[in-house]
Amino acid sequence: MTAHILVIEDDVDILSEVVDWLTFDGYRASGAPDGQAGIRLALQHVPDLIISDINMPQVSGYRVLFELRSNPATALIPFIFLTARSSRGDVRYGMEVGAADYITKPFTSVELLGAVKAQLSKRELIQQHTDQQMEELRTSLIYTLPHELRTPLSLILGNAELLAMDADDLPPAQVREMAEMIVRSGQRLHRLIENYLLYAQIELMLASPSNVEAARSTELDVRDRPVMEVCELVADRYQRSGDMLYQLAGPCRLAISRADFERILTELVDNACKFSAPGTPVRVITQQMPDLYQIRIEDAGRGMKPEDVKRIGAYMQFDRALYEQQGSGLGLVIARRLVELYGGTLHIDSTPQRGTISRVSLPLATA
Repeated sequence: MTAHILVIEDDVDILSEVVDWLTFDGYRASGAPDGQAGIRLALQHVPDLIISDINMPQVSGYRVLFELRSNPATALIPFIFLTARSSRGDVRYGMEVGAADYITKPFTSVELLGAVKAQLSKRELIQQHTDQQMEELRTSLIYTLPHELRTPLSLILGNAELLAMDADDLPPAQVREMAEMIVRSGQRLHRLIENYLLYAQIELMLASPSNVEAARSTELDVRDRPVMEVCELVADRYQRSGDMLYQLAGPCRLAISRADFERILTELVDNACKFSAPGTPVRVITQQMPDLYQIRIEDAGRGMKPEDVKRIGAYMQFDRALYEQQGSGLGLVIARRLVELYGGTLHIDSTPQRGTISRVSLPLATA
């Protein structure tokens, strides 16, 4: 089937020329003269690829990307940005908000068509990989969930049965130890069940455009002190308060609920504290950029292998045999899916034995 490409460009000469190039090369191309029209056309006839100018009046290319990322039907469309900006910072920003490629004006037909072919080929590979991930997800749920539930449940039942049979003959210290084991196992089981229920709820919301729209209608006034309070609550659980370092950008308004924002922050800080040694720094850095708010969390811990980072999107637990990790590794998956629910992105860069950097980008609330 011929690929459908949508071009969004407020310069009518460039728009006409790019559409002609694409049509001549065998693609089905359509054009939109501004960002709002581009959003409308993308929702009416979902394209395989979008080429968009960035600097457009009223609705910028970044805003087009955020709006379409918030809709499940258009969330995975690759974007190629066109812009006169060429600094490294501009390119980096474009990639961080989710652009697949970045072409600087002026450009030739060879450059543009080469980028189009590359992104369409990558899209096909991603689809194949996604199908494989879904199969891995089904397999993981079938085989991992029963084990994850049985492990703490077995500890609870085993210790409870011993207490019921031998409580009168056991020394108080052993009774206390067994009771504490029951409490810890119960807490682990409760957290596991809550995570699975939340994961299922998020997936149901992402499958419903109306639920996504309702979620995006919420707003949150983000301030530095509450951000620190959430991080400190997590750090206290690991006795790591002294390891926390902050570089915060100040207040802003985000299109996200307070509970989901705090859950994202909690899971990422929890991961940083859990997999780095006490006494090593955990840095929380926030930055406000045009159209988005970024949270960067850095640790100097054990890191993850590249294949483990890739599996986060498909729900696969990390190397349990090596690290004897407690829990299913679902926390990071929940964080990623929550970020995606609100049209943001989560990037994880990790190097084994050197540490992990998690970067969350969330759209600012529209005025």
